[in-house]
Amino acid sequence: CAVPALLGLALSAGAASAHPSWGVSSQTPLGAADIARMGQAKVGMLRTLFSWSTVEQAPGARDWGAIDAIVAEAAGRGIEVLPVLYGTPAWIAERLDRRRCAPGCDVYPPCSDAALRAWRRFVADAVRRYGRGGTFWEQHPALPKRPIVARQVWHAQNSPAFFAPRLSPGESTSAVMTGARAIERRMSAGLQPTSWVKFFRRCLTGSRRL
Repeated sequence: CAVPALLGLALSAGAASAHPSWGVSSQTPLGAADIARMGQAKVGMLRTLFSWSTVEQAPGARDWGAIDAIVAEAAGRGIEVLPVLYGTPAWIAERLDRRRCAPGCDVYPPCSDAALRAWRRFVADAVRRYGRGGTFWEQHPALPKRPIVARQVWHAQNSPAFFAPRLSPGESTSAVMTGARAIERRMSAGLQPTSWVKFFRRCLTGSRRL
């Protein structure tokens, strides 16, 4: 069972919700019962992981099933979804970026040109699937249409727990900006509270070192 954490959030302009000023950020996998309880509590937004490594476990083979279920349940309960686009597949990290990272390749950002192109394709496909006029909504006409209008690109890249093999403002900026180019409306990547100001300044100035 998921143990959600309450998190103050604001929806982007034009998004409608009963309680747009607060939401839930899940730290564990979600089930239909979890989202039903959120609906009963009038939660306005659900921040949840859209894992690239789970969706695309092999080249060109996309399985959106787990994410479809979350988006569908949330839409049915009147909850906006804020996806965290994150997690490099092992085949990308090992084959394209020559990383030695298995089984923990999720936290290694894409860095080669080929890996960054694959990352941008994944982000663009997520936008086309769940955004305005997306294929998911066309495939599920009975659902209330609540297209995703904002996304978080990558996560906590100033934390060694989520960004490897070392903290790098240069690689962080590359991954975030590559993903952002595929998005109509975006939210900057979430940073950990520790030393985030220094890290963010390095990103802005293009420095590759801390």
